[in-house]
Amino acid sequence: MTLQQQVSEQYDLRSAQPMQQAMKVRTEWSGSDPLRQHERHHAFAKLQRIHTERRNAMENFTRIPNSAFDFHLSSIEFHVLCYLLKCRNSVTGKCFPSYNRIVSDCHISRSSVVKALKHLEEKGIITVTRNYRRQVMRSNSYEINLT
Repeated sequence: MTLQQQVSEQYDLRSAQPMQQAMKVRTEWSGSDPLRQHERHHAFAKLQRIHTERRNAMENFTRIPNSAFDFHLSSIEFHVLCYLLKCRNSVTGKCFPSYNRIVSDCHISRSSVVKALKHLEEKGIITVTRNYRRQVMRSNSYEINLT
């Protein structure tokens, strides 16, 4: 039985802590045998790939609060709201996308985006702060008021 097969049997590679398992594997198989070192390297690399894939998969999701479904939103309003949730800073709860950025990323016309943002603000879902710097309009700040 190869060392990699032993790793597969001894450690569940789909568990929540592949890196900790990899460190345990490293300490258990310390030695100078070149073949063992090669197999150990591949087992450790496999655990690292699994950990990286799992971390990357979690970064590709946006959480939508259940209260977003309580409002009767049009599909465009909901799409814009989801985009704002995607852009939101997790610490401050604010986001700063420009109209042009929302238009290009959501593939919606500019007038529809402006209307959707206006309706979301009227319904109290978002708070819009218009930003000016030296009397020049900057990207608005959007704060999402969903719990």
